Formats: sequence, structure tokens, C-alpha cells
Amino acid sequence: MIRFLVYRSISIIVAVVLATSITIYVANWGGKLDQIILSQIEFEISQQVATNPAFRGLSEEEKAQYIRTQVELYKKALGFDSPFFPDRFFKYLWKYLTLDFGNAFFIHAKSGSLKVIDVIAERLPYTVILFTTATLLSALLGLFIAFIVSKKALTVLDKVITPLSFTTYVLPTWFMGIFAILIFAYTLKILPPGGMFSPGVPEEPLPRLIDFLWHLTLPLTAWIISTFGYWTYVFRSMLTQLYEEDFVKAAYARGLPPQMIDRRYVLRNVMPPFITLVSLSLVFSIAGAPITEYVFNWEGLGGLLLAAASVGDAPIVIGSTIIFAYLLAITVIILEIVYAIVDPRIRAERK
Repeated sequence: MIRFLVYRSISIIVAVVLATSITIYVANWGGKLDQIILSQIEFEISQQVATNPAFRGLSEEEKAQYIRTQVELYKKALGFDSPFFPDRFFKYLWKYLTLDFGNAFFIHAKSGSLKVIDVIAERLPYTVILFTTATLLSALLGLFIAFIVSKKALTVLDKVITPLSFTTYVLPTWFMGIFAILIFAYTLKILPPGGMFSPGVPEEPLPRLIDFLWHLTLPLTAWIISTFGYWTYVFRSMLTQLYEEDFVKAAYARGLPPQMIDRRYVLRNVMPPFITLVSLSLVFSIAGAPITEYVFNWEGLGGLLLAAASVGDAPIVIGSTIIFAYLLAITVIILEIVYAIVDPRIRAERK
């Protein structure tokens, strides 16, 4: 088991390195990445000249000449006078693999930091809280409904739930969000239309948490309504097939209680695909839904990517892409461990 996990971890690490390498090549198409690095160097030198009292006596032309000289020295030190590959490519690869993304061009963290990793670290938790919670609740609701419908296949209930599942799934989440805002925020006036905190909310932890959960309710509800139909349809198909399996029919023939059959025979067999689908959905949801976050004014990773793309903040886009690759890799490793725990067939095969 340990040998298998080591092998899988190595293969996933190789995949992350390859994904980062591709990102670097795409980002540097036409020398764009070099331009980003040089722009950051020039910005940092300009900030030092502007804030250092030793340069106050220099004229603007002398300051500009000093900045140009320092930039040229940095270019030689970083190997800009040599080909991109392999000299600078591996330097960039190491920087990005160690999460050193440099500074953003325009977007900064609330603390004022321009470091890309600080900006992403500030936004990522809010996206994780919203979309991870919504995905888990939506999947569990879909599984619960699927259990009910699969036992009553082709009945009136099934004929109502199945079209409803398709209808909710094909409607975009942001479209459902707009309707939710119109109904619950502007018509009923029971929930805030967007944002994460109310203006003037106290800084004490408990009132701030309550206010955050109040703002979380509307986007969470919209996401669950928009996605539970997908989970219902997927798990309904799985469960309907499982109830037709011989080992389930044999359990019914032996007179076992239905609750025991559901728990020991059906649920146990549906758990591995459930874990796989939900885990991968969690990772992709962590990337954020830019339009959904924009509709609800939710300051998460999706909104950050949308803002970075609109203003051309390439370091933010590159850093977010690599962070997403890391999250996907970590999820796959955890998934392998969980699989071995919940599915004894996999343990036996690996042995």
C-alpha cells in the first residue's frame, strides 16, 4: 500500500511539473513572461528610488538613467542575454514550483501587499468555503433524492423528479443567482443581495461570523438549486442499476431489512464513485465560478481571475493556474488513500 502511494505521488508530482512547464511556455509566448519579469524588476527599482532619501538630490533624468542601468544589470544577472530555454526556463520553473510568483501588476491584497501568493491566499479561503460547502450539500441532497427515486423507477415521482433535475442542471448558476437575488433580496427582503459582510459590521469574531453566514446563504442556495439535479440524475442511474444486481436481489430474497440492504449492499457500492465525483467536483469548484462570484460580489478566486483577466494582470492568472494544479494533485493523492479505506476490493488488488 505504501509503495503504491509513493508511486502514485511521484507520478502526480511529475504531472504537476509538466503542467507548470506548459504554463510557462504558454505564458512566455512571444516573450510575454520575460516582459512580466522585467516590468516587476523595473517597478521594484523605481519604488526604491522613490522612497530612498539618498536619491532625492538627483534630477528626474538622473533617476531614470539609474533605473535603466540597474535594469540592465538585472537582465545580465538573470541571463536575459541568453536563449529562454534552457537558461531562464528552469529558473522560472523552480520559482513557480516553490510558489514564488512575484508581484501583481494592478491587484493587491487588503494588507497592501502586491505579492501574488498573498493575493491568492486572501481570496482562496472564501471560494473554498462557498463552493466546497455548496458542492457537498448539493451532492448529498442529490444522493438522498436518488435513493428515493431509484426505488420508484418509472412512477409519477420519477417522472416529475427526472425532468426537474434536467431543468435545474441546464440553467447556469449565475442565472439562478440573479433570480434568487430578485426574489429573496429585493422582493422578500430577507437576505442581502451580495457581498460577504455588511457595512459597519463589528470586528468581534461572533457578530462577524453570523453576518458572514447570513451573506453566504443566498449564493449557497443558488448553487445547490442549480446543481443538485445533476447529482440526482447521476446517482439515480447508479442506484437503479445496483438494485437490479443479483447480490441485492439475493439479499431481499433472504429477508434482510431494506435499511440494512441500503446501508451494507447499495450505499457501500455507490460510495467509491460518489467520493471520486465529489472530490473532483470540489477541486474544480475551488477554481471558482467567476460569473457567479461576480453576480454575488463574492471576493473569491473566481472573481480574482475575472478581474485579473480584465486588467491584464498576468502574474495573478499564472499563479492561480499553478495553485489549481497543486490543489488537483493533492486531491488525487487524498482520493487514493480514501479509496483504499472505503473499498476493500482495491486493497485486495493492491496487495
